[in-house]
Amino acid sequence: MALSIGVDVGGTKIAAGVVDDDGKVLQTIRRDSPAFSRQAIIDTITTVVHRLREDFPDVTTVGIGAAGFVSADRNTMAHGTNLDWTGMRIGDVISEGVGLPVVVENDANAFGWAEARFGAARGKRNALIVAIGTGVGGPSSSTGTSCAELPDSAGRSGTSPSSPAGAPAGAACAGA
Repeated sequence: MALSIGVDVGGTKIAAGVVDDDGKVLQTIRRDSPAFSRQAIIDTITTVVHRLREDFPDVTTVGIGAAGFVSADRNTMAHGTNLDWTGMRIGDVISEGVGLPVVVENDANAFGWAEARFGAARGKRNALIVAIGTGVGGPSSSTGTSCAELPDSAGRSGTSPSSPAGAPAGAACAGA
């Protein structure tokens, strides 16, 4: 049974969990997001991965879901919407810190993929997933093709996050 750690990086929290091949969550951990500092975000992600590996040393991979545009290499944050990491090769940085391969994906796409594989959209030809967090966004699929397989922002919806005063807190982009 292969084990992976999934990390959801948001503007208010960083949540992580150990997951098996069947999508069963074996353990979770949550920390407040230090969204103010790139290095603090990296340190928090690294810390939660190390903490989970203490109980599950057989983990083989890490997946990171984060708001923004992720480059096709699934490593670089092409444009971060509400965190300071535009242009950062987040996968490489975290991999170096935890000693495991890391894949990076837009958080709403990761959510949609998980629903299609393990959740309510499993076996469905069409689905629309809406992720509500610091921002609102989500992927859709039609005839079984997920938006992660489509170019650019095709099949994605999204808004930029807002501050309590209503002013945009991040750059607008689809899939945020």
